[in-house]
Order: sequence, then C-alpha cells, then structure tokens
Amino acid sequence: MEEIQLSNRLRKVLAKEQKKLEKELQVKLMIEKENVVISGEAFPQYIASKVLRAIDFGFDAESALLLSGEDYMLEIINLKSYVRPSRLKQVKGRIIGEKGKAKRVISELTECDIVIKDNIVALLGRTENIVLASKAVRLLVGGSPHASVYTFLEKNMAKLRKGFIEE
Repeated sequence: MEEIQLSNRLRKVLAKEQKKLEKELQVKLMIEKENVVISGEAFPQYIASKVLRAIDFGFDAESALLLSGEDYMLEIINLKSYVRPSRLKQVKGRIIGEKGKAKRVISELTECDIVIKDNIVALLGRTENIVLASKAVRLLVGGSPHASVYTFLEKNMAKLRKGFIEE
C-alpha cells in the first residue's frame, strides 16, 4: 500500500472520479483522514500515485490518466532551483506570457499540458515532447526571447515528427 497526502483539490476530484480512477488504474483508493491509501499490485499502485500527484498539481483526471501509458510522463520544474525568490513572479510571467500566450504556444507546439502553480511548472505529455517543452521553459527562465523559443520548438518538433532530434 502507498499513501499520498490528501489536498483539497485531490479530495474534490476523488469525490467525482474515484470509481473511474479505480477502474482505469486497477487499484483501490481509500480516503483516510488526510491521506489517500492506494492498494493493489505494485505497478498499478506506482502508476496510480503518479496519476494522483498529477491531479494534485492541477491536471484534470483525463489528462492525468495518460500517465498510465508507457510513453507519457510528468515533469516537475521547481522554479526556485533556477531563480532568486525576488525574480519568481517575473519568470512565471515570462512562462505564462501576455494573456497566457507563451504557455499556450508551448503547449500547442509540443502537444503537452502545462500547469503553473506556486513556484512549480508541471508538464504532462509524451516523453519526447516533454524533453522539448522542458527545454523551452528553461530557455524562457534563462531569458531567451519568446520568438527564439518558439522557433526552437517548431524546428525540433518538425525533426521529431520525422524521427530524429538534435540537442
């Protein structure tokens, strides 16, 4: 059995989606005080914990369930690891962009879902696409111009679709 801390968000989603999640993930989810206890076989428990963590970060249950597929992953980028606390708001603004444009463009070009919460950027998508989305976020954090980041993504996604990619 594995336990995950129960947040308000996770509690709300489980109230609506618990049976569906249990069926899809082949586990039993039990709410005990401040935790969710996951029981079942080892690998389904592991996948369920990844799915529940994704939901807790802010992804919807449908997107989080993609993590049960082999070629999907969740990447967490802690912005505090890259910038001083005084720059966090500015850096989050660069990642989100004006009216959400930067976040939307990165998401559309890489076909990844992006959630920005507190000092965390969470990326969910196909593994090879997450590599590019993560690089794009790090480029923006480092101060690269948005246009350069979009060009980088367009070029590398085209290469990825053709079957090869460069660093």
